Amino acid sequence: MLDDPNATFRNDNQRRALVAIASERRHVVCILPTSGGKSLLWLTAVRNYDSPTDVTVVLVPWNVLAANHLATTQIYGISATFYEKDNHDIRQVMYITPDSAKEDTFRSTLRQLYHFGRLRRIVFDEAHAWITESDFRPALLDASYFTLFEVPIILLSATIPPSAMDAILDRLSITAISPPLTIRQPSTRPTIRYSVDVMPRADFIAHINNLVLRLLPDGYKGIVFTRTRTQADVVAKELKCEAFHSGKTGAQLGETLARWERGESKIIVATTLLGTGYHTNNVRLIVCYGAPHNYIAYSQSTGRGGRNESYAEA
Repeated sequence: MLDDPNATFRNDNQRRALVAIASERRHVVCILPTSGGKSLLWLTAVRNYDSPTDVTVVLVPWNVLAANHLATTQIYGISATFYEKDNHDIRQVMYITPDSAKEDTFRSTLRQLYHFGRLRRIVFDEAHAWITESDFRPALLDASYFTLFEVPIILLSATIPPSAMDAILDRLSITAISPPLTIRQPSTRPTIRYSVDVMPRADFIAHINNLVLRLLPDGYKGIVFTRTRTQADVVAKELKCEAFHSGKTGAQLGETLARWERGESKIIVATTLLGTGYHTNNVRLIVCYGAPHNYIAYSQSTGRGGRNESYAEA
């Protein structure tokens, strides 16, 4: 998969998960830490074990994450598509958001794939979102439809605490079919230093600028997370950088990310839209402006830093 004869699994749980996903027709819940190689699980199964006519459907909570996955998939030479309103292509890997997955056209396509024996598995990437965001995204409430097909269901996340496991399995009606194989790796991030700073709001911008000077030499980046789009716009204006949130079009979001990744600005201000599944290196600073929505959201957001075992501060 990596074209490296010396490549090894990051841990034994990653190996167990790949064996289960590639060769066993059973449901799998896989909780691996950020940078734990979750995406490689289904990509390796598709590239090395599936028939060329098999189709893996991957439900992804956000468009920006689907686009990120699509680019990675194409790097590995796997035929993939982002299934949406104006694109109904069928490929080996079909990425789709929950909102598009509600459409009759897609569900008809899914039934046909299953009828002809081509539907190999259904993957829920960032599966915690089906609980943490369902209160304001109704599409995430309508997930049990996908368990009607007799194919393996794969749930992937870095942040499903044991206390939330039953709620997620019930939402997807998985336990009603058969108990899944659950593989859990501790998701602690020892390379991230966590701290809480209390200060008047008026001091916040100066504090961030000091952190940038101290922690972000050339080539390193930081993210400031806010709870709302309005906060993101206000803080971005004060920091003289760009904001990233769902109030922008897909094209605008892509351009904003590209400029930040190129280093045109060391800081970007974002809502949790950027807090899950987005992968880029050299993020050394993560700041949450005010209290996060919940522990899972905080864990996901801070997980954007310190990839590849590098140091970061949150």
